[in-house]
Amino acid sequence: MNKDLFGAWLSAICVCHCVLTPFILIFTSSGLLGVLFGSELFHWFMLAPVTIVVILSFPSAWRIHHNLWPGSLSFAGLALLLSALAFHGWPEIALTILGGSLLFSAHIMNRRLLLKANIGCGGLPLKNPDAT
Repeated sequence: MNKDLFGAWLSAICVCHCVLTPFILIFTSSGLLGVLFGSELFHWFMLAPVTIVVILSFPSAWRIHHNLWPGSLSFAGLALLLSALAFHGWPEIALTILGGSLLFSAHIMNRRLLLKANIGCGGLPLKNPDAT
């Protein structure tokens, strides 16, 4: 799977987690699902792969498409996700939704720029531009 698609899915999971957790805690008996979704450990568990994908995805893609926007958005989103760990309640939810949304947008933009640069998922050109 492409790093940007994987990163977009991880970002979407972060946003869904923050949007849905309050409703899960309010409308369910909270049991194991509430403990899992409400745990700080879940945030750290999700932040690790998100950070790794950002580090692996954006700098190498910049070398190909030379556009600073996706990397800038991704690092801003990652900074918001990291800062969300310092808060609880609505500030944490708002920072995580905004950060996850920025990361999602950055991954989609990065993928489109790579495809526009004619680079396949494996980093190899899809076709030879010199061939006529």
